Amino acid sequence: KELFQTERLILNQDVNRYESVTLYSLIMRVVGSSDPLMRDAFIDAYNLYISPNALFEIFKEQFYLSKDHPDAQIFQVRVANTLLHWIKRDFHDLDSELVEAIVQFTKTHLQTNFPELHKTIATELENETHFHLKESSVIPPSFSVPLYQPLGGTATHQLLFYCSEKVIAEQMTLIDIELFRQLDRTELVGIKWNNPKYLLLSPHVRALLERHEHISSWVQTWIILQPTITERKRIIQKLFNIAKVLL
Repeated sequence: KELFQTERLILNQDVNRYESVTLYSLIMRVVGSSDPLMRDAFIDAYNLYISPNALFEIFKEQFYLSKDHPDAQIFQVRVANTLLHWIKRDFHDLDSELVEAIVQFTKTHLQTNFPELHKTIATELENETHFHLKESSVIPPSFSVPLYQPLGGTATHQLLFYCSEKVIAEQMTLIDIELFRQLDRTELVGIKWNNPKYLLLSPHVRALLERHEHISSWVQTWIILQPTITERKRIIQKLFNIAKVLL
C-alpha cells in the first residue's frame, strides 16, 4: 500500500519534463497507452517494484472500475491485452495458483464479451512449455592451453609470444561480441542470474560470467606455465600489453 502511494519521477515526453507519479498511476498509464515500447519496458522491470500477484490484482481492479466509463469496452480490451503481453513476456513469474486465478478471471469476464481475447489468453496459459524450463546449452568458449606440441618445436609455454597483442585482442573481442549479440535485455532485469528460480532465464549473462572466469584461469595458467622468474615477468608484460589493446 505504501508503495502505491510513494511518488516516483518519470519523463513526460510530450512536454519534455519529469513528472511525479505513483506506481499505481504508472500502471494506469501503461494500460491506457497504445505505445508497445512503454508497455514492454514496464513488463520487463515491474517485478523490481511489485509482486506478480499484486500486479494481477491491479489489472482486475482497473478492469472492474472501467465498467462505468463511456469507453468501457475499449479500456477493458487494453487491460486484457496488457495481461496477455505480460503472460507472454513474463510467464516464468506465474505460479500455478496465479495461473488458475487468471483462468477464472478470463472465463468470467472475457469469454462472453471478448471471446477472441479469452481464447488467446487461454492458449498461452495452456502452453506447458512456458512453465517447464529446460537447461539452456550456452557454452562459453574455452581458453584452455593446447596440449599438443606445436609445429617447429616451439615449447607450449612460449606460444603466446608468437602472436602480436593486437591479433590476440582481436580474436578475444570476436568471441565476446558473439556472446553480447545473443544477450537479451530481459536477462538483465532483476539480477535473475543470482536467483536460483530464474537462473535458466539468463543463459547469456551466465555465459559471459563463465567466460570471465575462463579468462582469469587462462591468465593464471600462462603465468604458472613459465618455468623461470624471468619468463614469468615476460608473460605478465605480454598479458598486460594485451589488456591495454583491449581497453
